[in-house]
Amino acid sequence: MNGEVLVLETMTSPEVGECIAAGVPLVLPVGAIEQHGPHLPLGTDGFIPYELAKRVATGRRVIVAPPMFYGAYSRPRTGGGRHFPGSVGLPGRALEAAVSSAVGDLLRQGFRSIAVLNGHFENSWTLLEAVEQAIEPYRETHRALLIHWWDQVGTDDVQRIFGDAFPGWEAEHASITETSMMEFLRPELVRADLKAEGGAKRVITYDVFPATEDILWPNGIGFSAVPASADVGRQLVELLVERIGRILDDEFGRG
Repeated sequence: MNGEVLVLETMTSPEVGECIAAGVPLVLPVGAIEQHGPHLPLGTDGFIPYELAKRVATGRRVIVAPPMFYGAYSRPRTGGGRHFPGSVGLPGRALEAAVSSAVGDLLRQGFRSIAVLNGHFENSWTLLEAVEQAIEPYRETHRALLIHWWDQVGTDDVQRIFGDAFPGWEAEHASITETSMMEFLRPELVRADLKAEGGAKRVITYDVFPATEDILWPNGIGFSAVPASADVGRQLVELLVERIGRILDDEFGRG
């Protein structure tokens, strides 16, 4: 096993069986393969929840499953769109089936407490349906959670960490928060010299099909990655590890 952290892909089958018998919860990170500007890797939305989950599991009896990197299609107003090289998505029905099947199989094996930790905005509604379907046969005896990491950062937290510089979550793709967290969590994957300003010529509150050129982010950054720093990332990660850990403790009990 990986030090103090129970990482599913490095465990043996008997070790997992012992954890199931002991009622150990499992966290399944879900992300995407999606462009994140010129400075962040395509797997950013999977790396962030995976690294958060491993930190939450440190000192807890919690198994962390390998992240599911393929997620919902990138959308122009929230992820830049599907025209960027390397952005590979799944239709909602495919993602729903994959996550529902994976969670359902874990429940079938005997896991009684499972948390899906989401790192990709476009996954949100599909994962809600997937987890709801998976738990349905076990609703009297098991429990599942769906956690979007950004929902755990409150208005007061944003003001304290960013002041008045925060553009709002709708513009945060590949910007201050994700860049800062990656600079803290996986600095070797960040092309820091390529951090840049972003944004579109025209910001709208509705969707256009096909998307017009003026509503797209030319470099894939929603706002700006320039103010990002590892120190901001550290503050966000510490806050999120505490908040997500508290959720698991409150809902599953502290093992």
